[in-house]
Amino acid sequence: MTVVCQVSRQQSPSLLLAHFLQTVFEATYVALLVWTNNGVYRCPPTSSGGTPSPYEQLRDRLLSGKETVSISDLKKCTQKSGTIITNIRSVGGFWIDAFQILPEPNAHIAYADEHFTVTPDGAPVIEFLQYRVASNNIGTLTVRRLSPVTYKPLSEPIVFECQIGDGLRFLPEEGLLPAN
Repeated sequence: MTVVCQVSRQQSPSLLLAHFLQTVFEATYVALLVWTNNGVYRCPPTSSGGTPSPYEQLRDRLLSGKETVSISDLKKCTQKSGTIITNIRSVGGFWIDAFQILPEPNAHIAYADEHFTVTPDGAPVIEFLQYRVASNNIGTLTVRRLSPVTYKPLSEPIVFECQIGDGLRFLPEEGLLPAN
């Protein structure tokens, strides 16, 4: 097996190491699934036995290796904590390139993204976005802003809750999780 990493000079060594370890974990997990199932991964059955829930559709989509973009529309989400944001409710998205699925009793799909950005006053920050999609079809987005020099938090985390299919959707559609 060959692992190829694309290195950006803008990324810190600690972010590169975290991404590398995450990639190795994913490759090992997929290889183990294929080896233990004679080369075939079978998604778990649906909880209802009928049409899969949005959570189950996302789980099956990710486990089957389909490229997936996570799109959040904060105008359609409820802010649960952090400094109240009233003037800017952005829409944004990114490819889910790494994820973790945790089993019951609190089953959820976790994935994250980090990027450099600039605050309205011009200060550079690292923004860390943590997503948890629960089996009740609610996604929780936690936004953390960190110093690009010290990695220390610059403010309290901001937490949003989003309904899958409305405030949090996944593309391309391909018949799964349709956009509103």
